[in-house]
Amino acid sequence: MLQFAHEKIFKTGSMRHQLTQLKRQSYLSPIVGRGSTAARHELGINTMWLLIDDVRDLNTEAIARTPEAGKKLLAIGGWECLCLDHDLAAKESGYDILMWALEFGHLPSKVQLVTSNPVGRLNMRAALEATGYVTCDGSNFASISAPPNKLCSAKCPPTNT
Repeated sequence: MLQFAHEKIFKTGSMRHQLTQLKRQSYLSPIVGRGSTAARHELGINTMWLLIDDVRDLNTEAIARTPEAGKKLLAIGGWECLCLDHDLAAKESGYDILMWALEFGHLPSKVQLVTSNPVGRLNMRAALEATGYVTCDGSNFASISAPPNKLCSAKCPPTNT
């Protein structure tokens, strides 16, 4: 695992080159990996999940604490699911990141809204639905192009206790 000043990234094959470049730019430093990620890989679950949140610490392969870091990680690509908060204690909100990702084609096929801000959730939900994402519960979204058995199955793993 690697860490931006406040962000965590799981280092795997196709992302290795881009992560090495970020490390050279002093964005990354080595840290110890979390057991939950290793357990997921032992079970053959090799999906890449990204959390963009200034507070929560979910068991995802990467955690971005700032909008800037979140955009850099989304631009790398290879993510199956984005877990996104609205209120990021920054000038940009989760809604701004969502709109940027939609505009530049960096949004994964699954998105989970992990915000407790009801207005922010409604705005992000409207943006996702307007661009072809569907939901069963208002929190978990999948693009219409996702396989039918994958719709509404995007659940962030439980927190590490």
